[in-house]
Amino acid sequence: DMIKNKHKIISAVLAAVAVMSAASVSAADISPTRSYNGQFSDVSSSAWYYDSVSGAYSLGLISGVDDTHFSPDGTITIAQAVKLAASCHQLLTDGKTTELAGDKNWYDGYLSYAEKNGIVTEEYDSYTAPATRGQIAVLFSRAIISSGSEFEEINPAKMGDISDVSADAWYAGAVYRMYRWGIMTGNGGKINPEGTVKRSEISVVGKKVSLDIERPVVSEKHKRISVENLTVI
Repeated sequence: DMIKNKHKIISAVLAAVAVMSAASVSAADISPTRSYNGQFSDVSSSAWYYDSVSGAYSLGLISGVDDTHFSPDGTITIAQAVKLAASCHQLLTDGKTTELAGDKNWYDGYLSYAEKNGIVTEEYDSYTAPATRGQIAVLFSRAIISSGSEFEEINPAKMGDISDVSADAWYAGAVYRMYRWGIMTGNGGKINPEGTVKRSEISVVGKKVSLDIERPVVSEKHKRISVENLTVI
């Protein structure tokens, strides 16, 4: 317990320093690091997530499970979520992504980056476990805040408006920020915070965070979003 507490204190200090020193870039300064040429045979050009997958891939946010497959219905793990949040932070501060090698695990470099920049401040029992929507909200909202970026709150919501997010849940503040920013809007006033996230869905989140575009406005009473042909999580 003492080691965990010490880890949390160090992480909190590093997070504070990171937030104070971060400088965000504009969407115009963000550059693709590679090209998507339809190499994933399981991503149809007519799929609702095609633009998000191709965009997130081009920005270096996410890769395929192999050279020719993306696995759009695959589940995102905590390690992958940390990597994506760290890469989004890189884009928001540097305008491009850089691969970060790990000493033992493939994600160690990204985890270290995330800890230094206040994106990860807690310990996870397993980094290979599926990430929940609540955890995704926490990681990405921290990445945005730490980067110094300012997102307009386009969906007004007071605590309690999202019916399945308890006000005392540890992820509540993050979920509401992501909702207000139009990044995670759910459906019918529900976010399903304990549910998992598909690879196709996380591509949408990554693109919206990095480019600050296509963030949907939720209609009155939290009905379905009012952006045509756009699926969100």
